[in-house]
Formats: sequence, C-alpha cells, structure tokens
Amino acid sequence: MPALKICLKAGEKIYINGAVLEASHKMSFNILNNATFLLESHIMQAEDADTPFRQLYFIIQTMLIQPDNKDSILNIFHEHCEELKKHLENKTLIEGLDRIIAQVGRDRAFEALKSVRNLFDVEATVLKGTQSQAA
Repeated sequence: MPALKICLKAGEKIYINGAVLEASHKMSFNILNNATFLLESHIMQAEDADTPFRQLYFIIQTMLIQPDNKDSILNIFHEHCEELKKHLENKTLIEGLDRIIAQVGRDRAFEALKSVRNLFDVEATVLKGTQSQAA
C-alpha cells in the first residue's frame, strides 16, 4: 500500500481509528498502513444533520469516529436506511442509497461518506420540489 500524505494546518484536527489528534503547528505526515481517518473538514456537526441523507452521513461518520460502538451504530444505520427506502421515489437517490449500503457492508465507510455527499444536491432538489408541491 502506498503511503498517504496528510497535511494539517495549526489547530486542525484529524480523527484516526477513533483517536482525535490536533496539530499544534502546520505539519504533514504519512499514513503507511490501513487506517480509518476523517479530516476535520469532513466532520458534520449534529445540528447540520437536518435532512435524511445528512442524517445518514452523520451516522456513517459516527461509525468512523467511534469504532468501539460500531455494531450499535451499524444497527442505527440499517434502521435509517430501511426507513429511507420506504419514502424514496427518486431513482438517483434509490440507487445511491443501495450503493452506500453496499459500501458500508464491505466496510468501506469512508467511500460511503463520499457517496452520501454526492447526493446532497439531488436530495436538496427533491426536498425543494416536495415543499413547493405542499405549498
């Protein structure tokens, strides 16, 4: 596996295998083996998880940040996905959700986060259309 170079600014945080590290100064380092990590810029705050797919992102992110609780968080993930499936009609969102479920099932949570982020605009468009119809 090739090394992955990470660059952090002073004060920036990174979450690696459940540990939170904060750079005291501008720095870079290489990750030489498999590690689960999230940069601070990828972290969604709970108050920003205000739509179904943003909630899904938050759940997956929590799996990465709290690996010791992965099993219970995985149960929440599956419950959320089942509930989402009941209400989705947009083909892009349905196919995206299926892809995300498969990625998480293959223990590829970081890829799943990227897939969820790619659906935020589609979800916003669908929700905007739903609100317009309700008005």
